[in-house]
Amino acid sequence: MAARYHLSAPIPDALGARAVDIVKRLRSGELKPSQSDEVGDLICEMTDHTMRHYFARPAEAFKLGIASRGAIDLGIRSTVKTIRMAVKQVLPRLSPEQFAQVADYIDEALAVSTARKPA
Repeated sequence: MAARYHLSAPIPDALGARAVDIVKRLRSGELKPSQSDEVGDLICEMTDHTMRHYFARPAEAFKLGIASRGAIDLGIRSTVKTIRMAVKQVLPRLSPEQFAQVADYIDEALAVSTARKPA
C-alpha cells in the first residue's frame, strides 16, 4: 500500500475532545440531522483553527505588516463564514445514514500527536 500523506494542524485539547465526542454520538445515532448545529459549529471551529495555523501563524512569525495580516484575517473569516452558511444548509438535509457518515470525515481530520510543539 502506498504512503498516504496528511496535513495536520494543532487544535485545542477541548476542541479535540469535543470532536471525538461528536463522532461517537454521530455513529451511535444519538445526533440526528435535525440537531446539526452542533456538528456544523464543530466543523467551522476546526476549519478556523486549521486556517489560522497555516496562514495567520506564519504571517505573525514572518512579521508581516498589519495590512497583510489584516487581509489574511479577513480571508479566513470570510472563508469560515461561507463554509458555515453551506454547512448549515447541507447538514440538516442529509439522510440519517449520510449524517452518520459525517463522523468519518471528522474522524479522518483528527490525529493525536505526541510531537513537541514548535518553538
